[in-house]
This record gives sequence, C-alpha cells and structure tokens, in this order.
Amino acid sequence: MEETFVPFRGIKNDLRGRFLCYKQDWKGGLRAGIRILAPTTYIFFASAIPVISFGEQLERDTGGTLTAVQTLASTSLCGHHPFDCRRTAPTHTGGR
Repeated sequence: MEETFVPFRGIKNDLRGRFLCYKQDWKGGLRAGIRILAPTTYIFFASAIPVISFGEQLERDTGGTLTAVQTLASTSLCGHHPFDCRRTAPTHTGGR
C-alpha cells in the first residue's frame, strides 16, 4: 500500500518523540534553583565574549556596516535556542 503525503507529519512525529526529553530537561533545570546560576552565567559569557570580539573585528573590517550588536543578534537567532536539545557538556570521552 502506498503512503499518502501528510504535511508536517515528520515534524509532529519528531516533536512527539522528543517531548519527554524536553519536559525532563526543563523540570530538572527549574528544580535546580540557584545552583544553576553559576554554570548558566559561565556558559553565557563563554559564548558571548568571542561573538563580541568577532563583532568588533567585523566592525573595523566593514567600516561600521556590521557591528557587535548585529553579530550578537544573528548569533542569538541562529545559535542555540531553548528547544535545541543539544547538550552543552561533552558526552564523548574519546578513544574508547
């Protein structure tokens, strides 16, 4: 029997399968309370500082057309987002 085309079926199936992962991650993060503040701050600045540096270099090279503000905005839109489901900690220990 031939399968019929259903728009967004793949996306729906993917979200349905990942919902438990999202739910568990968000619940764990909210339960951590203040303990999550230090790692969150570290990750924020570890991500933002290279973008700002690159933005300053880009501003000089483009004569002010592209600045650190545009670089930060594009990184925030195209980079990580709450539903990314990628881990920030390395999961591969290598060699094994």
